[in-house]
Order: sequence, then C-alpha cells, then structure tokens
Amino acid sequence: MHSRLRYPLSGFVVAAVVAGFFLLPNVPAAGAVTTAELQQQLSALLQQVQNLQQQLQNTSQLQSGQQSLTLSFNLTRGSTDAKTNGEVSKLQRFLAQDKAIYPEGLITGYLGAFTERAVQRWQVKQGIVSSGSVVTTGYGAVGPKTREALRSSATFDLSKPTPPLPSPGRVIISSLSPSSGPPGTFVTITGGGFTSTGNTIYLGSTAIPNAASVNGVTLTFYIPSGFFACPAIYPPAGCIQGTPTSPGTYDVSVKNGSGLTSNTLTFTVTASATKIIP
Repeated sequence: MHSRLRYPLSGFVVAAVVAGFFLLPNVPAAGAVTTAELQQQLSALLQQVQNLQQQLQNTSQLQSGQQSLTLSFNLTRGSTDAKTNGEVSKLQRFLAQDKAIYPEGLITGYLGAFTERAVQRWQVKQGIVSSGSVVTTGYGAVGPKTREALRSSATFDLSKPTPPLPSPGRVIISSLSPSSGPPGTFVTITGGGFTSTGNTIYLGSTAIPNAASVNGVTLTFYIPSGFFACPAIYPPAGCIQGTPTSPGTYDVSVKNGSGLTSNTLTFTVTASATKIIP
C-alpha cells in the first residue's frame, strides 16, 4: 500500500509547493521584482521540494523494514547467538549483503573464521583498522568503535528472510578448533550443511563414520589415537578400530548423510599417541 502512495504523494507535494509560489501573498508588482530575485525564490522552493522528497524516501525505507544495525555485545571469534541475544546472526546478515565483504554469506549464529575475515574487510573499507590482531588493534573484532561505525552507517532490511543454512547442495567447513594437537585432541568442526546423523569425518585417509550434528553447523570428534577413532557424538556402533596417527598435517573434510562432501581444512598432529581414548 505504501509503495502505491509514494509517488502520487511526491507529485502532490511538488504541485502544492509550486502552486504556493504563484499564490504567495504580498508579491510586489511586476517590475518591482528582479529576475534574479525570482530565481532565488524558485531555488528556495525547489530545495524545499527536495527536502520533502528525501523525508518521503526515508519514511518509505522505514516502512519496508530498513533498520540500523545496533549491537550491544563485543563480538569475537567463538561468539554465538546463544550468548549474544542473536547478535552474531544480525552481524552476519548485514555482512552478507556485500559479496565482496562476506562471499561465503553463511548465517550460522557462530562467529568463525569466515565471519572474522568479513569483519576485517569491512573495517578496512570503513577506515577503522587494517592490520594487527584482535588483541593488539581489534582487527577482526566487533568492539565499541566498530559497533558505533555499524550503528551510524549500516542498514539492513529485516523484511527480507534470513538466507537458509545450509543452502541446498553445499557442505562447508569454516573452522577447526583447535587446528593442531596430539592424538586424542577433542576437535570442533564449524561450518554448515551437516546432517543430524550419518556424517563421515575424514582425517587424511582415516574415515570416522556416524558423526551426529545437533544443530547442522557443528561436528565434534577426537583425533584418532591409534587405538580407536570415534566421533564425539555417535551411536553405540560409532567407534572403529583406528590406525596410528603420526605427527604431520592432515586434510579434514566431511561427507554428510546425503553424500555431499565439504571443502578441506588442515589439522596438524603434533605428537604420537601415548594412551588409549576410553
């Protein structure tokens, strides 16, 4: 309804202002007003028209769902919607509007490596910070200065639905936490497209089957000790006899229960197994 009224209303405002110009009271007789004065009055009226049109445009944006991005929490890698009242997803939705800033466009409610890099790109674009780290300069973190910049310059459309995660046909690993450690290390995979059951985690050539995901965006497993290879959440038959995991760097990937395979990230095994994983 508002979109149908917007342009007729703009035309009415313009017509009313212009008509008012010709009906101004106490206009001096012709010859008493110079051409320059008439042009000055007309310019002032046209400026009023432009101001009114801008007000109408702002009103239309608010009615269509445009909102400023106001965040209350400091957001860093590892922040989640559960701990920030949904603010991680809000941030991701805003960043995803610009593919150059956040090409992955994942709305996970978890601030992982992809979102952190997107924050860094946005900070560089806005001239906030361009180097350093989260600890030294706030590079990649949403702190007070970045929150204020987001509030004053960022808008996003709440009337648009949140993009689904995972998008059909995509399985993505965005981060491993930690990304190195000895056999027996408990590892969290963050990404998207994981099925509730039936995921297979690959560490190099070792397959760890029957891994479950409680939310579709995280999986957990233990680095095989050489005695057993187990997902951290698994059915009773989920453990398999493992093979010794030697120190080195291994590709990690996931095949979900639908048979779709993710990208790979690397995990570095730092030492040999010394004990059995119970």
